[in-house]
Amino acid sequence: MELTDANGIRTLAFPAISTGIYGYPLSQATKIAVGTVKTYLENHPQTLITEIIFVCFDDATVRVYEQAFEDLERRTD
Repeated sequence: MELTDANGIRTLAFPAISTGIYGYPLSQATKIAVGTVKTYLENHPQTLITEIIFVCFDDATVRVYEQAFEDLERRTD
């Protein structure tokens, strides 16, 4: 994300890579991705990034990301 800012890029996409045939645990990958973005945005309020896309290849992945966002919202309330 620092490279994104350093190069003036405003949109960033995170695919859920390695969670398919390579078997990396989807829930763990999702928590890492969402948590990393949250931490970066909190620590870099002057970021140039205006859009972050979490790329989901199927409905199951969408549901796991939705749950991660709900969990994150509960922790920050």
